Amino acid sequence: MGSDLESSPFHRQLLAALDGLRGLALADLGPAALLVALTVVGDAIRLGVEVPSPVMRAAEALPNDAFRAAFLALYEETATWALPVEPDTTGDLPDFAWAVRRRDEAESVIVAARRVLVPRGTLLEELEEVRAFDAFLMLSDFTCGGRLGRTDAERAMGERGLLATPGSWVEALPDLERAEERIAEAEKTTSEPLPFAMPSDASVDAYVTQGRLAAWIEGAARRSPAFAEELEAMIDASFAAGAMVVSLRALRWLSGRPGRSRASKPGAAPAKRPSVRITAVPPAALAAADRNEALVAPQRTVHLGALDPLDVEASLTVSVETATLQLFPARGLDLARVQLGSAVIHAPDAEGIWRVKVPTTDQPLDLRVQACDGRVFEEIIELGPEG
Repeated sequence: MGSDLESSPFHRQLLAALDGLRGLALADLGPAALLVALTVVGDAIRLGVEVPSPVMRAAEALPNDAFRAAFLALYEETATWALPVEPDTTGDLPDFAWAVRRRDEAESVIVAARRVLVPRGTLLEELEEVRAFDAFLMLSDFTCGGRLGRTDAERAMGERGLLATPGSWVEALPDLERAEERIAEAEKTTSEPLPFAMPSDASVDAYVTQGRLAAWIEGAARRSPAFAEELEAMIDASFAAGAMVVSLRALRWLSGRPGRSRASKPGAAPAKRPSVRITAVPPAALAAADRNEALVAPQRTVHLGALDPLDVEASLTVSVETATLQLFPARGLDLARVQLGSAVIHAPDAEGIWRVKVPTTDQPLDLRVQACDGRVFEEIIELGPEG
């Protein structure tokens, strides 16, 4: 394989990528960029290509938190790995090919991380984000119902097929060269439930407050009615305790629970999808019971966590009169447009905060945030009284 490797375009690209990492401060990279660097390092380790000393030293200097952030980004990206339920009749499987290539790149990230972390006494399995990613892999069917196998995956990998060496993750896929083997494997795949890892308290808290690890948490809730009931109670408790720190993602899940959806108002147009109800409108109160003063409007602020797929933190401040959405984009993320109901803004205020205000209403409000790179967050919210 040595001569084939050295003459391959992939080998030349790998050497160029390793050279490009020389002198690069890996610790200064964001999670997505760090994933690219770790993929290159892992590719080299898997192929037996020497990693330049400066690059290895930079990787070894990375703190554990950098790896945690990288694996969190990797886990959240798995939402784009849309494995087809069954192959297209034309044999064209772009979704399958994308998922397989990303799965193989993730394998290189794992290899690079293990090379750095194990010598310092840290097992990958000790990192919550790695366990979440592992749980996703356990629940992912790269055979697409037993219809695709090892040869299909190797073909989908393209130039990365060089990494499908003995012992690689691809080897675990079935060899389905004969039609009868394909049928038997499909039956086996559909009849045997896959195991899943129950989320920890820290993971559930990250979901409830920030909307993180959503696929894992919601997947566990689908598989375990008891866990779903516990999760529902935790979200409710966040409001009852007055903490007002509940992610929109968690509220969206809660709105879909039995008995949580609200009937449409008579004469109302059909909604595009059920709205997320935020019970945060406080009652008007007297400023002082012993004085004849006008009603005042107390406010409640709900911290809504991250607006996936955008790296934007959101909060909503509500009174009986107005509702104000505040957005805090991550450094380097540029927003183009923010809409709440009929109000639209295209720039932040003087404090650098994207802030849009509308009158408080019991009608559904469209919430839409568009980034300059084209990504969009969309939701429909409905404001309700406390209690």
